[in-house]
Amino acid sequence: NSMSTYKGPQDAPRVLAEVEKRMAAEKRPLDTLSRSDLIQYGGLQLADHRIKPAETTFTALLTRDPKDREALYSLSLIALAQGQNTQSQTYLDRLLTDYPKDWQALSLKGQIALADGKKPLARQAIEASLNVHENSDALLGMAQLAESAKKWKDAENYLDRAIRLDPSNDEAFSSLSRVDQAQEKWYSAEKDISQAITLSPADPWHYLDRARLCWVHLYKPDQALADANKVLQLDPQNFFGHLYRAQILDSKNKTSEAWSEYQWVIKSKPQDRAAYPPATMLAFQYKDWTQAAALARVAAQDYPGEYAFPLIEALSAQFQHKPALAQQILQAASLRYAPGTAENEIFRFVMSPVDAFTMNDLLSKEKDKSVRVRLRFYEGCEYVAAGDPSSAKAAFQSIVGEQMIGIPEIRMAQSWLKDLGS
Repeated sequence: NSMSTYKGPQDAPRVLAEVEKRMAAEKRPLDTLSRSDLIQYGGLQLADHRIKPAETTFTALLTRDPKDREALYSLSLIALAQGQNTQSQTYLDRLLTDYPKDWQALSLKGQIALADGKKPLARQAIEASLNVHENSDALLGMAQLAESAKKWKDAENYLDRAIRLDPSNDEAFSSLSRVDQAQEKWYSAEKDISQAITLSPADPWHYLDRARLCWVHLYKPDQALADANKVLQLDPQNFFGHLYRAQILDSKNKTSEAWSEYQWVIKSKPQDRAAYPPATMLAFQYKDWTQAAALARVAAQDYPGEYAFPLIEALSAQFQHKPALAQQILQAASLRYAPGTAENEIFRFVMSPVDAFTMNDLLSKEKDKSVRVRLRFYEGCEYVAAGDPSSAKAAFQSIVGEQMIGIPEIRMAQSWLKDLGS
């Protein structure tokens, strides 16, 4: 009778505890339970994410009858949850031998084929499932196939059908949001992902999708930050949650919080290099020469056309009293820029800051304002390194009032100016 109080997965832990207490009191081991009791018991264990015990329960059922449909289907799901796709497929093939028109098994077979990148096999199994019975899992599979072929309208139609069948399917809304985004329908995308969140408020990936959408496309940094925070509340080790949070905080000029997030991201997954360029700028802003040099070296490999990274690496070497290393970096990097350009001259100037005339002359004639502002910052840094604080202040003061988006050097100049006591 405990099962009569079971309304959904949220009740599973409580109902399961009651069932197990009664089994213990009545001294009823698994092999004494009836088929329907075993199915209910295994189902509760699955709902409570107790994968291994559920596997034991359904294996007991399969031992009684090697052709038991529920046992084969559940064991297939369990194998899939453990990443054993081949084992899962074996259970399904056994099931489909006796029940060739089992739409759930066909749909699951299609999903496994999709996950393994076997699209023709996936389509065949999913269409066979839909021919027997219109079901949302198969429709989601068809939508995924349409999406991978960039057939957005087809994908939309499949997802609309899935939602009509099962309006509480959060995955359908999440997929629809993705399809909206592919068609640059940003506000529809936001509406759909928000519906997925309403239906499944404990799924961190839905918040992550909305955070990215709000930050990159809808220009809602506050909502994006709230969603990134929620991701980390639900899943504290979520790499992308930390990465987005770092980038959003950085864009809001919350530099010390952003810097600690970038450090977490780089330490957690050094091979993922998305954080290296912005983290380089913050490390240099905070005068962490060792980190700044190491990060700049990696960032320069990914962005060979960006002059900031070799400059930061060379200046960091100068501040660490490694003049020979600095010269070597500057020499190599200067070759990428044509002589007579401001970009080439800044490398010459940092190598030998005595003659500032050519540098200042080229900067005053530079037509690209962002280049002018950015190089003026590095000129100021070289004055600091050369022990000329008044020239450094003049260089920083000439750019700190600029209102330009996406130029971190302005913020860096403000920070360095403050450090000079002004």
